[in-house]
Amino acid sequence: MTIDEKKAYPGGQVVFDVFGGVGIAMDLELTLEHPNKSETKYSGTTDANTGNYRMTLNLEPDIPTGVYILDAYNPERMILGVGVYVVQPVKIGATVVSSKVAPGEELGINVRLNYPLEAEIEIDGVADYYWVTEKDGTAYLTLTVPENAKLGPYTLTVRAPAYNISTKVNYTVWIPPTLKVNITPKELAPGSVFTVNVLIQPPQVSRITIQGYDGRWMTDENGKATPKLPVAKTAAPGIYEVVVEAPDLGLIGSDTFTVTLTPQLSGPINVVKAQLGIRVAGSNEDEEFEARLYVGGQYVRGALDNYQVHAAGRVSAGSINADMRYDFTLSK
Repeated sequence: MTIDEKKAYPGGQVVFDVFGGVGIAMDLELTLEHPNKSETKYSGTTDANTGNYRMTLNLEPDIPTGVYILDAYNPERMILGVGVYVVQPVKIGATVVSSKVAPGEELGINVRLNYPLEAEIEIDGVADYYWVTEKDGTAYLTLTVPENAKLGPYTLTVRAPAYNISTKVNYTVWIPPTLKVNITPKELAPGSVFTVNVLIQPPQVSRITIQGYDGRWMTDENGKATPKLPVAKTAAPGIYEVVVEAPDLGLIGSDTFTVTLTPQLSGPINVVKAQLGIRVAGSNEDEEFEARLYVGGQYVRGALDNYQVHAAGRVSAGSINADMRYDFTLSK
């Protein structure tokens, strides 16, 4: 005896095939023993050509679950065949593809019934929409998390109403952390020092590492860190990349700086205040004068030549110095 019990659930069916022997029409007395030990009698005859007898047993929706035993007996030859099958309730299981999703992202849910059934699947709170399982009893559900969803844990109830069964799935709406890197200044000379400005959002304390540099750095409670690193004295002119990682968060970020042999100003100098002081030295005939020029409070050496002022020197702009020249004519 062989039994097809792929649909051995309440409301399903079980198919029995009893083989007696080719060329023999064999009468059968069939006894089905229920889980409560009660019995149901059936009868049948195998086909003389194929030697087979098939019986399909439709299961009532309220049939008790448990182990069933079917005896197929031929009294003429006193031979017996026995088959066993188990009726189990239809069950539903569900898992989320990812337990964390951001607002606006899709939440994926895998659903599986324990029998290959085509059944409607619903989610509590999702009105006017349902899914249908494939023939193997599986379904893939997707929901879009609202853009304005509050951060935190959520629970959904997934149902198969036709079988009055349900299960729950849990997930969390969150904003995945990001790591941003900004290097200042952008143009550097060999041997100079630059700052790596690191920002992790949402703010949190985390360990960070910088590729190619030894050191221990941590972001503060605001998610910030500002390691200061040197440029190699032998660094050749070119563009260099600095890679920062937060290994505990699985984050990585980078920025670049440029090494130049002659640093250039990254922006204009604002002249906050300029003062010109002229002091006569010697006689008018010699026309020996000295001019002093102050730019933003910084002194630039100058000279006066027939009412022409020529000033030249070095002024600071951020972390680098630059040459500055200033020319103008005095009114007589």
